[in-house]
Formats: sequence, C-alpha cells, structure tokens
Amino acid sequence: MLHLEVGLADVAKITHPILLRALRPLGPANLTANGDGVAPTYASGQDVVLDWDLTSEGRDEAEPEVDLECRADQAVLELWAGAVLKGTLYVNRAGPYTLTNAALVAALGAETDFTVRAYLALGGHRSLDYDSVTVSKT
Repeated sequence: MLHLEVGLADVAKITHPILLRALRPLGPANLTANGDGVAPTYASGQDVVLDWDLTSEGRDEAEPEVDLECRADQAVLELWAGAVLKGTLYVNRAGPYTLTNAALVAALGAETDFTVRAYLALGGHRSLDYDSVTVSKT
C-alpha cells in the first residue's frame, strides 16, 4: 500500500538535537602541556603551562601563507581524571595559560595524572571538537 492513514499517536517520535554548528568556532589545535603535546609530565608542586594554536573556519578557502583571524572569544579547558570531569576553566582564547599547582590540587583533589580537553567558544557556544593531552605526574 502506498497510501495509509496512521494516527499521530502511532508514529514513532524522531528527535534531532540542534547544535548551532554555524555559530560555533573550530576547536583549538596543537595543545601542549609544559611544551610537550605527546607525553607531557609534571613534578610534584610544579605548575603546568598549557598552550594551543587558534584555528579559523576560513583556512580551507585562503592561501596557506595568509593568517586568518579566529572567531573565538574564549577558551574552555576541562580537567579530567579518568572518565570524571573534575573542573572547567574559562580563559583567554589565546594561550599560554598557567595552571597553578594549587588550582590543580583544588580541582583534582591530589597531584595525579590528568587529561586536559581544550575547546574554543564564541558567545557561549563551545566548539564541537576539542584537542586533548594527558599529563602524567613523575
């Protein structure tokens, strides 16, 4: 049958989240902790310096040597211990940012290994993608 009348109550509900993708900036690139983006470490009592590169949505439409301005107005740094979000920091969009040992202990509860996820945000809309790095305590 090509034509069948069905009651609205019998139709399966379809939901679609609205992500506002056009309003969100791209995530940052090349996140590093203490100058290392592969296997960074820190020692007991040491601050952790985080840095990242800003990105632009227009990059694929411009010549490689042209520096395009990032639309983001802030960076959002999340601190994770395992699969648990321990803290969120809202900082200037451009790095570097120094995560003091006191702030680290306050967020994590102890000096331990942790993962940083870095997002960029524009007008409160966080990027859908992020860069992350796991920092190990030596």
